[in-house]
Amino acid sequence: MSSSYEAVGYPGRPFAQTHPDRLATIGRLLGLEPAPIHHCRVLELACGDGGNLIPMALTMPEARFAGIDLAAQPIARGLRTIAALGLTNITLHQADLLNVDRGWGRFDYIITHGLYSWCPPSVRDAILRISSENLSPAGIAYVSYNALPGGRIRQMLREMMLFHAGDIADPMERAGQAQALLKLVGEGRLREDLFSAMVKLEAVNMTEKDLWFLFHDELAENYEPVYLHEFVEHAEKYGLQYLTDANLFNLQPAGLTPEALETLEHIAGHDRVLHEQYVDFIQCRRFHHSLLCLQGLSIDYPPSPGRIEDLFISTAAVSVSAEPDLAEGVEEEFQGPLNSGMKTAHPIAKALLAALIDESPQALSFDELLSRADAEDCRTEAAQILLATSLAGLTELRTARLPLVTTVSRRPVASPLARYQALQGGPLTTLHHATVEVEGDLEMKLVSRLDGTRDHRTLSRELRPLDVKLNLKRFARLGLLLAALG
Repeated sequence: MSSSYEAVGYPGRPFAQTHPDRLATIGRLLGLEPAPIHHCRVLELACGDGGNLIPMALTMPEARFAGIDLAAQPIARGLRTIAALGLTNITLHQADLLNVDRGWGRFDYIITHGLYSWCPPSVRDAILRISSENLSPAGIAYVSYNALPGGRIRQMLREMMLFHAGDIADPMERAGQAQALLKLVGEGRLREDLFSAMVKLEAVNMTEKDLWFLFHDELAENYEPVYLHEFVEHAEKYGLQYLTDANLFNLQPAGLTPEALETLEHIAGHDRVLHEQYVDFIQCRRFHHSLLCLQGLSIDYPPSPGRIEDLFISTAAVSVSAEPDLAEGVEEEFQGPLNSGMKTAHPIAKALLAALIDESPQALSFDELLSRADAEDCRTEAAQILLATSLAGLTELRTARLPLVTTVSRRPVASPLARYQALQGGPLTTLHHATVEVEGDLEMKLVSRLDGTRDHRTLSRELRPLDVKLNLKRFARLGLLLAALG
């Protein structure tokens, strides 16, 4: 597998659902006692160039991180980035994960993103063996994979692309021909039935991907989507049990009729895996972000609202109204990421969301939020509301405050990683573990110069005619401006 990654690069990037804070938060909601993230040990299998692991190491200097990948060139790129940032709490290893054993030690969080479906059976076995043998007693492992039944459409298109690419050896030409085939399938019909419309939607979506993505993900030597129950059964052979999905909004499936929910309750009862499997059938699920823990640990399901009181809360939502009316009986609408949203006239719900929006992207403690929302006397109700909005994808729960600032200081400081990436031409990694694109040469130069040595006047003089003040406010909103790291 490594030769393909040596031939064609696969740029790394952060994945918020893999962050130790996400895993710890879900673990705590379900009654586990995972390690505090600021002093944890993290292992990532198939880490590539460290695009996911390095931002974690930057913002959690007291934690320890290790990554392993078979391909030498991505590891070399990652090591250059680590050296440029002066990080001492992260190591990247160019090695075969089949050789990872108990001698590597125990880790509180083990991450395997984008490998399980794209590797041979022996490597899939190794992923779960490592996730068991090298996991600390209260640890959490993350494994993502292409899921069935939705993966069937992607699998069908993959087979078409492989047929069309034939024996073409050049990677980029091979990917280019695959993209041409997708364009033909997506745009070639004058009339559509429901099935072809679904295929067209998937083909158009894949056509928009970069050629390197098509080459590695769609034309890979191995491609094995699995049903959730198959993955869980595989994990159980290695002493692991299914915890839940890394995206909280998948715990409470949206868009199901009351009749469907009642039928699911009858079919699955208290069997969470069976329940989620049938939801996958209904929603035609295509991808999973599964969390695992060691067998024998007690899981408190469903999540308890009371545990939110020990967490931090943030939101990426916005209010449709410029100034939402918080009075009782007045309906307001809030829109969040991934098509999440809510219309409510509930005064406490509106006050909580408005307070979080004012502070976004920073997170507030539960008590801080109640104080800002003037809801100190409504703790139980507020916790229930915040759990519901988190399950709906409108708010996000955390175990720790984000290392960012939301107000612009006199001599602003951007994340060292973002400054480094700006010099390389982007994209940029935010301090809440996401990727953003900053367009414009002057804007990128502004990011690269935010090292705390320049005030606003100096920046405006150096970067005329850029509106420095406006862009600094935007960078703060995006989560690029750094607070002091302890």
